[in-house]
Amino acid sequence: MNNIPPVLSLLPPEALPHSYDAIRKQCTPEIYEALTQSLSGISTLSGKETLARIRAALKGLSVPVQNKDFRQVDKPSADKDSHDEYCRIKRVHEDASLNLYVHAILRAYEEFVEDTTSARSSLTDRQWHQLRGAFDSALRFLRGDREVESLWEEELLEKSLWRHEQACEPLARWLRGHHVFLVLIQCVITSLNCFFQAYKMRELELSAYALDLTTKLFDGCSVALHFAGDFSPTVYEASVRPTMMPPQVPPGMSGVLARDHEYLVRLLRTQKQVFKNLDPATQQRYTRLVSAFENTYESHKLVCSHFVGDEGPSLLNHDEQAEAAVDVLDKVKHLRLRSFHEQMGQ
Repeated sequence: MNNIPPVLSLLPPEALPHSYDAIRKQCTPEIYEALTQSLSGISTLSGKETLARIRAALKGLSVPVQNKDFRQVDKPSADKDSHDEYCRIKRVHEDASLNLYVHAILRAYEEFVEDTTSARSSLTDRQWHQLRGAFDSALRFLRGDREVESLWEEELLEKSLWRHEQACEPLARWLRGHHVFLVLIQCVITSLNCFFQAYKMRELELSAYALDLTTKLFDGCSVALHFAGDFSPTVYEASVRPTMMPPQVPPGMSGVLARDHEYLVRLLRTQKQVFKNLDPATQQRYTRLVSAFENTYESHKLVCSHFVGDEGPSLLNHDEQAEAAVDVLDKVKHLRLRSFHEQMGQ
């Protein structure tokens, strides 16, 4: 298909910024200008105007690597590398890591806005602004701003002239949605890294902002999952699901193999002591964060149920008696949330 997105270059999750100070030190004048260009008046712009701003900002950044198609490697079962290959993700180790990180955010943002300004979507106005707000907040944070912008003003909703009658290309939207989701997960990892560092240094204002930003990013992740699966189950069965099955990919392809998500879960587990000792003001923000995290899993379950129903098998399993995909995701959700609830004394 002509609209299949090109390969997206991403940092390995362990190479993402580990503190707010590290971001400030790496933010060159070129990066700062690109961030400013992408954000200039963006909340009041139409989709096409926003797209023009994002593309102008991308021109001000050096291209991290030459995008190339992958050669599919034969494997007995899918793994993290297989998931990257399927999602058209190339992991890049680069000295100018902040340039690559900002470039990836803008590329994913461009894919989302381009798709929703050219093809039909069932996202509500609120969801559309919610996802744009997640991107904008991440970019503002990288630029040095410390304020989570409010997005629900009625005048913004009234200006969202973005709906179209043309149907999307399902596989293109599926892959673009995964780009958007994975980039936002990387933004979550970065904001949590900044929170942990700031909280340990007792920079409470910065740590509070980082928690609020993380919540906003998780809300964006929930919408990204909706966006990725925003087409009919019939179309999914005919043109998307087969691309996630042998011989197109190794057996067992699933979103739970995503290396960024795996890293995020490991990061949260290693910081149990931080969460156990939060001061009362931060605890309230943490509770909102946990709720947003849980909602992301619920969104994943809704997408899965939309396509395969409540009893359809998961691609993780290879036999006809496989456990239902929704049940698999529910178990994963409860497993991931267990550490949160232990930390919160529930």
